Amino acid sequence: MTAHQKMPTFLLNLAHALDHMFLLVFAASVGAIASDFGIARWEDLMPYGVGAFVLFGLGSLPAGRLGDHWGRRKMMLVFFFGMGVSMLLVALTQNAWQLALALTLMGAFSSIYHPVGIPMLVRGTKRPGFTIGVNGLSGNLGVALSAAVTGFLVQYASWRTAFVVPGLVAIGCGIAGIAGGLYAFYFQYLSPEQFDVLQSAAILTMVVVGGMGTTWGPVVGAALLLAVPQAITFLELPPNIMAPMQGIIFTGLVLVFLFLRPSGLIGASGRGAMPAALGVHDHSGDAS
Repeated sequence: MTAHQKMPTFLLNLAHALDHMFLLVFAASVGAIASDFGIARWEDLMPYGVGAFVLFGLGSLPAGRLGDHWGRRKMMLVFFFGMGVSMLLVALTQNAWQLALALTLMGAFSSIYHPVGIPMLVRGTKRPGFTIGVNGLSGNLGVALSAAVTGFLVQYASWRTAFVVPGLVAIGCGIAGIAGGLYAFYFQYLSPEQFDVLQSAAILTMVVVGGMGTTWGPVVGAALLLAVPQAITFLELPPNIMAPMQGIIFTGLVLVFLFLRPSGLIGASGRGAMPAALGVHDHSGDAS
């Protein structure tokens, strides 16, 4: 497997884990949802999740047909963004019927993966049995992690956060898929050398310098650090010196910011924005 094949494979296996995980978040958080909606018995809320599982099964046939005729890559993007948006809609619901509609929509998008993602995964592979085995393991890990992750988020944040966080992960996977496609279209060629250690170090530096745990921190870090290679070119150094120099600069910036300003450039001002949106509030300054 080449370097440019590993990322789609990783996303497809991650998609299988998310697919099974998302279907069980409701069951793992139903007690907290019932309490929030003023429903005395959580068992009375369980039937509202049936639509998700019905469409999870029934939607496989049209999803497979669309994958054959419209394109499997496009359908996987629909899967990621559809699952993410539907999970965010669940988090916004205020009563049982709204919850049922949002869960049913999520079930419709979840039906896309198996008839679309698995054919993509095994196409051209020399070890289909091993490939399917790893994919099955990913799906089972999604089932296992669902209760643990949901329970943690419900206990330390809210049941709405238990839907928002996985939803954002799914949307991020969709964005990664689009970014990879645009990258390949722009360069018209992909090779392992394009994704070396220096590239990974540059991405890490962008996040640390801009601000971890913030929405705009990595964006600011990327904008600033994209100017670093351009600035170095004015020194007119030989190529065998420029690459190590970039690595030294990136490493130095990471160390400086980790020790002197761990929150990054905008972390101090924007650190509370994302947790507040997820229902998590900082009580460190409250009087004991």
